[in-house]
Amino acid sequence: ERTVKAVWENYQALQVHFTSAAADTSRDSRERAKYKGLNDVLTTVSFVVNLGIMYDALTELSDLSRMLQRRDMTLDQADRQLDRQIRVFESMVSTPGPYTQTAIEAEKEKIFRNVCLHENQRVIKINHGQFFRSLAENVKCRMTPTTSSHVSKTSSEKTDSHLLSDIKVLQSDSWPASLDIQYGDAAFRRLCQRFRVGERESVLGFREYKDLKASKTPAALKPLLTAVHTIAVSTSECERAFSSMNDTLTDKRNSLDIKRLSNLIFLKCNGPPLDQFNAQTYVQTWLALGRRSAASTNCEAQSERKVEPKTCWSLF
Repeated sequence: ERTVKAVWENYQALQVHFTSAAADTSRDSRERAKYKGLNDVLTTVSFVVNLGIMYDALTELSDLSRMLQRRDMTLDQADRQLDRQIRVFESMVSTPGPYTQTAIEAEKEKIFRNVCLHENQRVIKINHGQFFRSLAENVKCRMTPTTSSHVSKTSSEKTDSHLLSDIKVLQSDSWPASLDIQYGDAAFRRLCQRFRVGERESVLGFREYKDLKASKTPAALKPLLTAVHTIAVSTSECERAFSSMNDTLTDKRNSLDIKRLSNLIFLKCNGPPLDQFNAQTYVQTWLALGRRSAASTNCEAQSERKVEPKTCWSLF
C-alpha cells in the first residue's frame, strides 16, 4: 500500500525522471532503453487505471490488517470487521472507489497529473468489477476459525465452525425482538463446555443478562466473557514477540540465558510504558543492597576489616 501510494503521489516526478534518464547521453544505450520502456508503461492508460484499482484495494486491506492486529480485538469484533469489509468490496463492484474513479476520469481525458497518456495493448487493464468480486470471495474464505469452505473438515473442525454462531448469542444487537427466556441457552452451554467454565452458574448469569437487556453484566457471566475475549484473532502478538526477541538478543548481546531473555521480552511486550513506570521502589531496593547509584562518580572507599586476634597466634 505504501509503494502504490508513493507511485500515485509522485507520478509526475517519476515520469520526468524516466524521460530525462532515457535522453541522458551519459548513460549507456541499454540503461537508456530500460528507462524508455519504463516511461512507456508508466504513461499508458491501463497502468493508471490499474494503479487506481490497486490503491483502493490495498488501502482497504491495509486498514483491515491494522484493525485485526489490535490487542483488544475480539473474535466477534474481527468477524464483524471482515463481514463489513466484504460488503465494501461487493459495493465497489458497481461503485468504484475514489482512486479508481480518478483513474477512470484520467482514462477519458487521456491525461493524469499533467502527463499525457496513450494506449498500449500489451499492458492489460484490470476489470475492476471482476477484481473486487474475486477479492470479496477470497476474504469470505478467511472468516471461519478453522479451514476454508472448500476443504473437507473433521468432526472437531465441524464443532469449531459453530464457535462464531455461539458467540453471537452474547451480542445483544443480534437478539430477536421477542426474546424468549431460553434463547441461546443451548449455544451458551456449548461455550461453557468448550472453555471449561461452570455451566449452571453461567447460564443463570446469562438469563439475568437477557432480563437486564444487556445493560449490566452479572458477575456469574464474567468468567465466560473473559475466556471468549482472550481468543487469539491473528498471529500479530507472536510476531511482536519475535521482533522484540530480535531487538533484545543482538550480535553484541548474545550471552543471555533463556529465562533472562524471556523476562526481558515479557517486559517489553506487556510492561507499562516508560512514562507510567515508577522505578523508585526498585532503585531503593538496589541501593539498600549496598550497590552504587547511577549518579555516583567515585567508588566508595573500601572499609577496613578488623581482624580479631586468635589465641593460637601467640604460639608462632
